[in-house]
Amino acid sequence: MTDLPFGSLSVHRDTETGREIFVTFDSSGVLTAFNGHVDLGTGIETALAQIVAEEAELPLSRVQVILGDTDRTPDQGPTIASETIQVAAVPLRLAAAQLRAELAARGARRLNAPEGGVTLRDGVVIWKDTSVAFEALLEGREEMLRLDPATRLKSPADYQIVGSRTARKDLPAKVTGQHTYIHDVDVAGMVHGHVIRPLYRARQRPLYRHQSHRL
Repeated sequence: MTDLPFGSLSVHRDTETGREIFVTFDSSGVLTAFNGHVDLGTGIETALAQIVAEEAELPLSRVQVILGDTDRTPDQGPTIASETIQVAAVPLRLAAAQLRAELAARGARRLNAPEGGVTLRDGVVIWKDTSVAFEALLEGREEMLRLDPATRLKSPADYQIVGSRTARKDLPAKVTGQHTYIHDVDVAGMVHGHVIRPLYRARQRPLYRHQSHRL
């Protein structure tokens, strides 16, 4: 996308088991989000991308989501019901908002503008008749920000992406049968197994008539 030297800005959290990275924005202009859950048909890949794009002030087309990769994503436990959006998406949303705030501050300094005076639109910091792209604000090296739980989030009243209709990213591969589900395991030497149970006759039990009768 650009001829800029490679650089990246990530937001992470350190835990007892290691470092968890939630978002990485690099000089290609693409933000990569990391979530420990997997998409089993509920469309969380698209939903998480919307949440991140909204908070980061990026077009949805410039956000990619990595799900359930044990080498790269945070350990957020099993994928259960609506927990992905209610729980696992919380630090991801914070990280995207923190990234936006950091790039906005850098953009204001680059444009010699008051930090609160710039506007953000589609990955660009704007001040009067000047602007600078997010990717041009990277330092040409890999940078890390520690996740700040006090990061200010966007008001739902300002949402442009979350809540809007968009095509689900996972459906084309699922409709054509090309999608690989988490249980589509194929290892060398694997054989098929099946449980075979013996025939049995269902024992007919008498009706329960009174307390002294044992069935």
